[in-house]
Amino acid sequence: MPGHMLLAQCSCGFSSGVNPGATFDGILHVIAYNPEAPGLLTVEEREAKEKGLHIIENPYLQYWRRSMSDPEVQRLAGDASFICPKCRQPCLRFAFMGFWD
Repeated sequence: MPGHMLLAQCSCGFSSGVNPGATFDGILHVIAYNPEAPGLLTVEEREAKEKGLHIIENPYLQYWRRSMSDPEVQRLAGDASFICPKCRQPCLRFAFMGFWD
């Protein structure tokens, strides 16, 4: 199963690329951050939980059955906002950049 290449951006100037998804051997990679450090990571879900990292759900995952080239899918997922790991405000958004496999 492939994953998504996403660009996280916030109005505070924070920007980071992340690559959530699952490998063919079933290892799930998630978007996570340490609440004490301003940055995003793509890490194995198991590792994120072991380290007590805050996991951000992939906003594009709920639309996986629909075409990512569909403008409505891009708009719906891109409109979701999350807590920014830098400014701690709910204004972090993700833009779809492509797939990895």
